[in-house]
Amino acid sequence: MEYLQNGKNNIQRAHGTLPNRLDRHERTAILLDPTTCPVTFEVWWRFFLEHDKTVLVTRAEHSSGSLLTKSELIDLPDPSEEMFDNAGFSVRLRKTVEGVWLRSKAEELGLTQNPAE
Repeated sequence: MEYLQNGKNNIQRAHGTLPNRLDRHERTAILLDPTTCPVTFEVWWRFFLEHDKTVLVTRAEHSSGSLLTKSELIDLPDPSEEMFDNAGFSVRLRKTVEGVWLRSKAEELGLTQNPAE
């Protein structure tokens, strides 16, 4: 709803907001150390994906320092749909792609909206 009401300036990626997931520095150290690195590429890749999933939060949620639970999150589309891609330090949020998906998801969840478009 934050995106639909106010645009993308208040949305950011967050690492470390879910319990039981390594932050990116811990994850990278494990993956690059031959003594701790998973043996096969398939295992390595699953480990990487599990600990690198993007979580989008508002700036206020991020600065609160509170941990979220998985049940509080809305799953994003499968990566094969090429939405919510990494855009450097942020995430790509296009009005005609991610914005349409977010609007549809808000309607599906029965949330009211007041888009800033």
